Amino acid sequence: MPAMAQADKPCDRPPTPKITLVTTPNPGAIAILQLHGFGITRLLAELTGVQSWPLAQVRYVQFGQLDDGCATLLRGEPYGMAQLMPHGGPRVVQKLIGQLCDLGGQWCQPVPPRQAYPEARSELEADMLQTLAQAASPAAVDLLLAQPDLWQHAINTGFEAQAVVAGSRGLDRLVIPATVALVGPPNVGKSTLTNRLMGRTVSHVSELPGTTRDWVGGLVQLRPRSGSRLQPVAVNWLDTPGLRASGDAIEQRAIGMAQRLVIEADVLIAMRDPQTQWAVDCPRKPDLWVVNKVDDERSRDSAAYDDAMAISAKTGLGIEKLEAAVVGELGLSAVKGPRLWAFSPQLKNYIETGDRVGMRRYASDG
Repeated sequence: MPAMAQADKPCDRPPTPKITLVTTPNPGAIAILQLHGFGITRLLAELTGVQSWPLAQVRYVQFGQLDDGCATLLRGEPYGMAQLMPHGGPRVVQKLIGQLCDLGGQWCQPVPPRQAYPEARSELEADMLQTLAQAASPAAVDLLLAQPDLWQHAINTGFEAQAVVAGSRGLDRLVIPATVALVGPPNVGKSTLTNRLMGRTVSHVSELPGTTRDWVGGLVQLRPRSGSRLQPVAVNWLDTPGLRASGDAIEQRAIGMAQRLVIEADVLIAMRDPQTQWAVDCPRKPDLWVVNKVDDERSRDSAAYDDAMAISAKTGLGIEKLEAAVVGELGLSAVKGPRLWAFSPQLKNYIETGDRVGMRRYASDG
């Protein structure tokens, strides 16, 4: 990452949690920094002022005086893991890394792939192995392992550049997971659905509106449609606070963050139940519409659902269909087996510039 002088200075105090940048160093809406090692909760507390960090709860926090954003603890002590999601401007990211180092973290510069994987036969294969190590989705494994041979053949016989670039956008989500946000009025079953998909209770279920004041979620493996050869696809699943007016300052802050971030979600799911209406103040048009609590034949046959998907988060009815629909929204439904994937920045650059000589050298053995 260029111009990271602040982040390169040595950190003074043990323990030394490691800091890595998951997203690219280029400008973007949101960046993702990953912290891993000993002393993660201490580092989070000193950075944000928040002392309690339940697992998998996505919290809206202040990163000192620098920025605001989301943070979540993915694995607890002693060897913890957490992710920070600040705004994606390079200068903000640089300053946040520097602040983390001042608090005892250690910035980890990426090791060049050929150095990290000396067994690789080519630069392309080394990049593939590095990408494989970073990939969040089981679906990425077979696709990535096939890339060296696929590209060797394609370079010799030709390929459709635009089709490869277009298809790679969805495949890239197998490495850095897409964000799926769930929105809707309070108490329509968003927490129940989140708990079912995650396989454990991370979101408190209550009859009281506004119970989920923080974002709750984590990494969820979604199954493609029945009969697909694609393995499960990992996504960052976020259960947002109920979208409603509130006089509670903390809840309003969480709702405001929800409205800002759902605009940037890769897939937005709107949910209601048979007794409620769709949230009218959703900040963008949802990609999928879901009616929950459809627990019997009478409610399942209701014509009032129009094109919405009827599910029951309580019984599991329609959940597989919903998972497959999300995978489809990510452009991955058509993946039936190994295919060309511009999985590295180098490959994308060679394709965009038409540099077949450089691409051949990049993919060649030796």
